[in-house]
Amino acid sequence: GEGRVESVNPQAARFLESASDRLQGLDYREALSRSEELVSLVAESLTTQSDYPQRVIQITDRLGGNRKIGVWLVWVRDSDQLPVSLSLTMVDLMRIDRFASGMATAERMNLLSNVGRGMAHEIRNPLASIRGLSQLLSEKKDANREKIESYSRVIMEEVDRVNRVVDR
Repeated sequence: GEGRVESVNPQAARFLESASDRLQGLDYREALSRSEELVSLVAESLTTQSDYPQRVIQITDRLGGNRKIGVWLVWVRDSDQLPVSLSLTMVDLMRIDRFASGMATAERMNLLSNVGRGMAHEIRNPLASIRGLSQLLSEKKDANREKIESYSRVIMEEVDRVNRVVDR
């Protein structure tokens, strides 16, 4: 409530690029100086004693690069609902984005694998018919013209079926 940092976990220290023990006891404006947006949000929360869940803010690293982090400001309250301490939680959104991207890639790969299996099945069936009919034709030297034409027609239909699968 006084705007002093009481404790800092290792992840927060990494975001703020400082050691946990160096941040403890500092005024929040100094501890959070890497993000003016966060300093303003904490100041507002201290003034209004309001919670601010799920905000996305920018934080600047030592090299001047910006990164987006998710922040949650929640008041810890006593049994009479009076504010005791303000809790700030920070989440690395880049890691979540990379995880989500990896999941999306895995889903796409799974979908492609399913499509591939389906295509293989759709192609194998006509190929089995073509192979069987071709064997029958080669074995039946004395087959009549009608059977040869019937087998040839089925072979052409199956070849067309394979072409349709490939075109799709």
